[in-house]
Amino acid sequence: MKLGIVIPLKSKSVSKNWNTTCGSLQRTLVSLEQQSDSQFEYIVVGHEAPDFLLGKTWNGNSIFHSIKEVPPPSKRDATQEHYTQDKNAKITKAIELLRDRDQKITMWFALDADDLVHKDLVKTVHSLNDPAGVILDNGYMYYPEQNRLISTTQLAQYCGSTGMVSDRYISQTGKVSLDNMQAIVFCRYSHMGLSKFFSDEIKQQFATPDDKLITYILAHGDNISDDYRNSIFAKFKALLKPYVKGTRPSTAFMNDFGW
Repeated sequence: MKLGIVIPLKSKSVSKNWNTTCGSLQRTLVSLEQQSDSQFEYIVVGHEAPDFLLGKTWNGNSIFHSIKEVPPPSKRDATQEHYTQDKNAKITKAIELLRDRDQKITMWFALDADDLVHKDLVKTVHSLNDPAGVILDNGYMYYPEQNRLISTTQLAQYCGSTGMVSDRYISQTGKVSLDNMQAIVFCRYSHMGLSKFFSDEIKQQFATPDDKLITYILAHGDNISDDYRNSIFAKFKALLKPYVKGTRPSTAFMNDFGW
């Protein structure tokens, strides 16, 4: 089994803070590249390459690919649907590119460009018995400003970096292309609804590892969920929650997630 990891990157033209976007991606890649099992490939697809990725390679191939086929959303009047379409296009292009690069990939993982993965993520996935997919419901929510972690067993309700799909089910048509994005599972189901793909559409079992393998980074100022906290009460609640329910990250946590 080999894991293909696709990372869609927000465009500079719609990023609230490009430095934050790039810094978040850099931390994500640090956590990814310290994997204890090297049987994986990954690629970042976006419109503009962060400076730190210029010339950077993984297994001899360029890490970043600039998508030319579709323009970024308009910052002035973009809706959530536009952002979702943009993300789906980048995921689709990334799968297409990695499929051409490595035909041994058997499982696909869509990883957001601001979340962290445990050093044993790939090792754990490879220990599973070739499931139809994986849902990573066990993990952490991390609040950088408060430096607090909240452990959760319902991470898929909040975090986009929680779904994996076997290559045999990743596309309805088998072919992966921007001309038919809706054939891609990740483009038809949100992270919150992916379990329905397995239970209702293909009627196959998915795995749910007990290990906490994902850390969802939120409230850093440039993710979509920050826009929902537009009232004083919501902002106060978001500020207070990590102090009430969270703990400071341990040294072991920081080592495991490349922090």
